[in-house]
Amino acid sequence: QKRAQREVDSVTSCERLPTYRDVDHFMYLRQVMQELLRWASSSELLQHSSSRDGEYMEYHLPRGTTIHADLWTMFHDSSVYAQPNDFNP
Repeated sequence: QKRAQREVDSVTSCERLPTYRDVDHFMYLRQVMQELLRWASSSELLQHSSSRDGEYMEYHLPRGTTIHADLWTMFHDSSVYAQPNDFNP
């Protein structure tokens, strides 16, 4: 938190609030936000409807099929993240 605050202060010179134009200068803060969304996602499932017929493995998925993606499992996959339960921006 202190590191992110230092970054904001260095960009704004402690004289103003950050604006959208400052986003490209917040490298660490962007990593913190991205990691926060991975580590503690606001939704564990993502629901989507297929826009056309498709195949997954050996299953036929007709257009309009509701698909649920398990975000928590995807974002805590130890084959992708070395320490998936740690908050590490």
